[in-house]
Amino acid sequence: MEGLLARGYEFGQSRVIAGYHWQSDVDAGRMAGSVLYQMIRNHERFIGQLARARAEFAEKTGGMSNVINITNDKQDEGSALIYHIDGTPANNNAKGVVIANGQKVARR
Repeated sequence: MEGLLARGYEFGQSRVIAGYHWQSDVDAGRMAGSVLYQMIRNHERFIGQLARARAEFAEKTGGMSNVINITNDKQDEGSALIYHIDGTPANNNAKGVVIANGQKVARR
């Protein structure tokens, strides 16, 4: 994530250096992006789409090395939103690889 943020920062600065935008334009864009992210980060559809994007990225970059938890027992997920790896909503009893709390979890 830090690499992505650093790249975004560099891109914004390159627009100023090249004379395409004023620094205030770039700063306002960063602020608007931060506000927008805060508004959508807990939205159910955004979380599902993010899960799908992560799954697609994992598929295209070699996979499941970042599956973080393998369990046989039912865990209390509390109010966590759980998604199948394809981004569709899942219930607390879902088996296989799911996205819970933004991370891949393998369930048996």
